[in-house]
Amino acid sequence: MMEILEIADEYRIPIISDEVYYGLSYDTERPFYSFGNLTSTVPVICTGALSKIFCVPGWRCGWTIVYNNSGYFDRVIDNLGKHSMILLHPNSLIQYALPKILGSVPESFFEGLKNKLKNSADVAFEQVSNIRGIKAIKTSAAMYMMVGIEVEEFKDIKDDIDFCKKLLHE
Repeated sequence: MMEILEIADEYRIPIISDEVYYGLSYDTERPFYSFGNLTSTVPVICTGALSKIFCVPGWRCGWTIVYNNSGYFDRVIDNLGKHSMILLHPNSLIQYALPKILGSVPESFFEGLKNKLKNSADVAFEQVSNIRGIKAIKTSAAMYMMVGIEVEEFKDIKDDIDFCKKLLHE
């Protein structure tokens, strides 16, 4: 991450960081770091959401944090404010629950969630790793797994797109 920040700083490139899995790293060797907290010079926009870290998929409730280093995002902040007025806002149930979710959920919830995610990821990785022609990539913070497809291991499959089409059909 620091190498990315060095390049961004050198070439004056802002960073947009998708942080919907904020804090959910279950690999102690690879903890979560927010780009916004690692620099005071590079302008950073971080996006987050309730859906992953509080396990409420479909709520479509999130936020944007702008680290406006050196005033780079002055115009962007103005436009974000204008656009936030025309977006669909969460329904009243979600608005009512939001203060309790953000203020009352104990740290133990996140520790339990990380343990469940890690256990599920370990089992999924072990199972998928035993499938010929599929190369699992171990995750450390996600609710999905990336896999590589070794098409040469399959009969009548020419590439990854062909694999996906046949998998979908099947």
